[in-house]
Amino acid sequence: MKKVKVLIVEDEVLIADGIKYILNESGYEVIDIASSYSEGVNMIDQSLDLILLDINLEGEKTGIDLAEYIVSNFQIPFIFLTSNSDKNTFKSLHHLQPAAFIAKPFLKDNLYAAIELAILTKNNNQLMTEFIDNKPPYKASTYIKHNQFFHRVSFDDIIFVKSDNVTLHIYMSNNVILKSRMKLNDFSEKLPIDFQQIHLRYLINVRKLDKFDSSSVVMQEYTDPISITRKYKNDFLSFMDNHYNIK
Repeated sequence: MKKVKVLIVEDEVLIADGIKYILNESGYEVIDIASSYSEGVNMIDQSLDLILLDINLEGEKTGIDLAEYIVSNFQIPFIFLTSNSDKNTFKSLHHLQPAAFIAKPFLKDNLYAAIELAILTKNNNQLMTEFIDNKPPYKASTYIKHNQFFHRVSFDDIIFVKSDNVTLHIYMSNNVILKSRMKLNDFSEKLPIDFQQIHLRYLINVRKLDKFDSSSVVMQEYTDPISITRKYKNDFLSFMDNHYNIK
């Protein structure tokens, strides 16, 4: 029987080696171990059956970034490894549709069960998607109507969004501003988790943050601060703490 090919992406050497030992002992084939986003990108190809992915990789880009890359470019199931097992962490990453979450430290039997379920899901992907998971896949872009045309816009190019009644001013990279007639709440539903509302009129892409404190943010390419209002303050700071370990 063909062995299941697994890539481990984990920056803690002892944990990575321990997982490799467990998998080899259980009959899986560990293709390699990556310790960073860039190493992971270079090692991923369509021949893989599964990826074990640590959420909190060291470096500018985390395991979440790598998961987004996988979803956008491959159809390979991945399991998130995390030392943060609170419910909010799991909920905030559901849009990436991981095969499972495993909290560290984990038991051998739990790891084995999660892997077997992920492989079963992959082998029956079309059937199981119809009956079990109706969530849309992660998308890297959307279309925005500006003047008479619909413009394809990458989420990574959006810095922040300002609402002016029913008109949105969408501030993009390179000083581009798109205007579209839409409510802020309706537009926010199109966006991934990294877009956070900090004000009744402002929605920001946290990946484009230059600096912030508890009362305001400064976005890349813009020098004027945007206020964080009381209504959104706790949710925003909690998100930054959970996803970027801000203390």
